Amino acid sequence: MSPRTQLALAAVAMVTVVGCEPDPFEPPGPDDTPATVVDLDQAPGDPCTQELMVRIEGPSGPYCIDRFEASLEGAVLGNAAQGSDDADLSLDGSTTAVARNELQAQPRVQISWYQAQAACQNSGKRLCTVEEWERACRGPDLFIYPYGDDIDDRACNGFFRASGNEEVLATGSLEDCGNPEGVYDMSGNVAEWTATAFPRIPGQEALIDRAVRGGSFESNFSALRCLGEEFHLPPATLDVTVGFRCCAEP
Repeated sequence: MSPRTQLALAAVAMVTVVGCEPDPFEPPGPDDTPATVVDLDQAPGDPCTQELMVRIEGPSGPYCIDRFEASLEGAVLGNAAQGSDDADLSLDGSTTAVARNELQAQPRVQISWYQAQAACQNSGKRLCTVEEWERACRGPDLFIYPYGDDIDDRACNGFFRASGNEEVLATGSLEDCGNPEGVYDMSGNVAEWTATAFPRIPGQEALIDRAVRGGSFESNFSALRCLGEEFHLPPATLDVTVGFRCCAEP
């Protein structure tokens, strides 16, 4: 079973649990042109010292997170699998590409957890823990989605907006897909790796998967949430729907 099929089945399972609801999808109309992020000087949030990062007050203390999903500088991604097995978090130095946090850049997909972690480290950062990622996505009011508790099928690049066009948008393409602290695209577009190891099978003691959050352009309302313990993948997974962003110390 492919990673994309696993994510889709997890989303279907959640729909089954919460019950059937009317499909809110309506095809985009001719006037459905989204506003893009154009002026970062006016963006909300408390900037960190590193470029285009926002300071977040988390339950374990402050940290910084990229405003946008990561692109790459340099082409050498190295080995997709770098630890001795899926429980091994160590890197082998084969990844020399550097994570970049930029407006109107194309987020990098088809990148493994190891490659994403290495690319963050090469930029002086790290992958976010799942707790940090979820807190940044939910904002100070701890919403279910970055913008509120109810799904807005036009705010972010999910299944409803993409309408089968399977397209990863450039960062900041949807200004409404942000939270009050100025972090964008945490719902939809590309699912994002986190640093947190996770059991592959519920109840399993071996932490051999890595948590992913936020869903992608293929995701429905369940996977587009800021939460979801059902979303995790083997760390060597390469998929067109999965990317990353970085965190750092303040």
